[in-house]
Amino acid sequence: MSVIAEFSVQADALALSKTLEAVPEMIVDIERVVAHDKTRLMPYFWVRGGDYTTFETAVKDDPSTTNIVKPDDYEEL
Repeated sequence: MSVIAEFSVQADALALSKTLEAVPEMIVDIERVVAHDKTRLMPYFWVRGGDYTTFETAVKDDPSTTNIVKPDDYEEL
């Protein structure tokens, strides 16, 4: 059995809450990709719809992040 759900969560309840406050127009799609061990996971996320430069600065300054890597960059289609 499969379940697909779409929902919204208040930004202050999540990691990246400071980033989302800095760039509220940014849309962030998060995917759980790899679990490093039982206590950590490596999320992969896509961002669109806002000022990427402001987002990049905010995510680097966000206290909930420790290591951000931008593997690729795509122009909007």
